[in-house]
Amino acid sequence: MTEYLWAFYALISALSFASMFLVSEHFKQNGVGFLSVIRLGTALTLLPFVFFVEWPTEPLFYIYGGLVFMIFPLVDIFLFRVSKKYGAGIITRLTPLTAIITFFMWLVIDPQTWQSYLSKPWYTLGIVSCLCGVVFCTSFLRKCEVSLAALKILWPVFFLASVGGIITKLALDSTDLSSGSLINFFIE
Repeated sequence: MTEYLWAFYALISALSFASMFLVSEHFKQNGVGFLSVIRLGTALTLLPFVFFVEWPTEPLFYIYGGLVFMIFPLVDIFLFRVSKKYGAGIITRLTPLTAIITFFMWLVIDPQTWQSYLSKPWYTLGIVSCLCGVVFCTSFLRKCEVSLAALKILWPVFFLASVGGIITKLALDSTDLSSGSLINFFIE
């Protein structure tokens, strides 16, 4: 049963992500201050749990964690500023594009993943279908002047977020996934 908890975590993460930008847009929050409150809230929420898991011993985990700790706040602050200007809906509509960038970046970094996908055609079909779905839905946004203007501003941020996602994956690959992801969220 616990091997399917990732789906629950993904749902909570998606809802948290969307609500974060809705709150930022509604209250016109300062990106740095609002992000500090969110990070502190996350750390305090996870604090009781970090004492019950084994902390990673691999130094690479903490090196990668430090890099991610520097990358994602920059991404979030920039997204908060764009959210104040264009609205939270733009952010939540365009951010899935990072999945495409991250996917192809990872295939370049780890070519064995490509071989793994080719050996499992149903997985490959699912991944290609999801990527095509993102491209299809995003293609409708090009008719919207606001989305197009925001997209032009956000491309470098999406690239930086993809690099952060890759570094997070490298960090989690260097340790036990369940305890590593909890400690990663706590540190980040």
